[in-house]
Amino acid sequence: MTDDKEFTSNAPVGVSRRSFLNRAAMGLGLAPFASSIFGTALALDQSVPTTPRNFRFNTSTLRASDFNYLGAMRLPATGYPSDEDPSYSYAPLAARKVDGVLHFFMTGSVVKGDRVFEFVDTQSYDRDYRNAPRAEMATYWGDIYQGKRKSWDASGNPLSLINLVTRGLLWHNGRLYWTYYDHYNTTNRDDWCIGMTNLGANPSQMKAYGPWRPTTPGDGPGVKHADQWLVEMPDGTLGAGATIQSGDLYSSYGPELVAGAQYPTETTPSGPGTPNLTFTQVYVQYKNMFGHVNLDGTVPAGQPIWSLRREGNYVYHNVNPSVGTPEAQQQIDPTKNGGIGSFTSIDGVGGCVYINLPDKQGILFLGALGTGHIWYGPVANCGHGLGNPCGGGQGPNATGFQSRWWIYDPAACRASITRAVQPWQISPTEDFDPTAKIAPLKLGCNRVTSGAYFDAATRRLYVAAYQADDSIAGLVFPLIHVFQIKS
Repeated sequence: MTDDKEFTSNAPVGVSRRSFLNRAAMGLGLAPFASSIFGTALALDQSVPTTPRNFRFNTSTLRASDFNYLGAMRLPATGYPSDEDPSYSYAPLAARKVDGVLHFFMTGSVVKGDRVFEFVDTQSYDRDYRNAPRAEMATYWGDIYQGKRKSWDASGNPLSLINLVTRGLLWHNGRLYWTYYDHYNTTNRDDWCIGMTNLGANPSQMKAYGPWRPTTPGDGPGVKHADQWLVEMPDGTLGAGATIQSGDLYSSYGPELVAGAQYPTETTPSGPGTPNLTFTQVYVQYKNMFGHVNLDGTVPAGQPIWSLRREGNYVYHNVNPSVGTPEAQQQIDPTKNGGIGSFTSIDGVGGCVYINLPDKQGILFLGALGTGHIWYGPVANCGHGLGNPCGGGQGPNATGFQSRWWIYDPAACRASITRAVQPWQISPTEDFDPTAKIAPLKLGCNRVTSGAYFDAATRRLYVAAYQADDSIAGLVFPLIHVFQIKS
């Protein structure tokens, strides 16, 4: 298969759709290019299970019914450089408190290098996004990376990364951590992908550190499992994860969270020849089924479904209209599996947050699913005359999209952490469309919610909806939706 787009875009006229790839907002990527397939499942560790530090007992698992929608807040309309606006932001979200008020971090246009800005919580919100208050710009930090978004080959020679994307932001211990990756890493290079910036008092004082390369549990290089979201874990370690991306043979086909790494600091050795950041735990992680699904979409006898099971509200296609002959697919045909489908190459997860309250716990993943006809091929024709309404190009496509959130019980994930079960055997306790289960939300064309931040002190969850705010003519900013976790 060939593909000149990583994902589709409904970007305004005048901006290259190849430059701004809508599938990366979901963390999605290409169909597999590798000819090999996954090997055998991980061997199970028979050691005695242990309880993770700071694990809470006598709490209830978070549910969709626990979310109360407070309304939206809009990003600043001013304060950006003349060549910047966040219409083409992938909307990662982090926050810190300044004088008791939340300040959020987000990246600007990927076309301009994912420059970072900081804005202030409006503290009041509106269910009608057109009336929602606009945040005030605090600081436009700009290029926080200072040339640290880079990688090297196995011999230590610098690589030219021309398809750089920043996908994760996390504020921790007075430092801003970030993830980045080459969104066209189809050869599954073992790239560096994590950096950190000490901001200082103003942009002239900031200094970047790193980068660091991760080692993670699971198949393939660590970059395929830790180059997107970063998560503060209750035990004080660093968590990470990723979803489908170019060269997706080793991508998790469903939500993913690995943890147990120590946070790097200014003194942590970085670059080639230094130890990797080691993630020792896997809470949940799925597998690509490519090579393990029959050509007609059935599952071979005795073959487990390694990818996340999902609603079967899609029409299975195994013919790329550009080729005209059947091709192997990653997903199964729901009509031949009792109406149950599996995570497809157009589906994706955009972010993760661990909610750890005295009375409620849950690991929340945010993303979207493709619906209707799902195919690999040209954007305008699935083979039945139907096209992708969000635009794009050759690659994974769908005729519809649905917002999707998944909640996992941390107690259930203990079985994966201790290797009592395989990571792909962990199921969400809730799997739902937030626009149906919580409240109608203004979302972008592909229904993506991505970056998220949870403030335990106020029990408020802030979620960035990519390209959702069209209240300024000709622009499509991310929109921040705010929820309260009920007591």
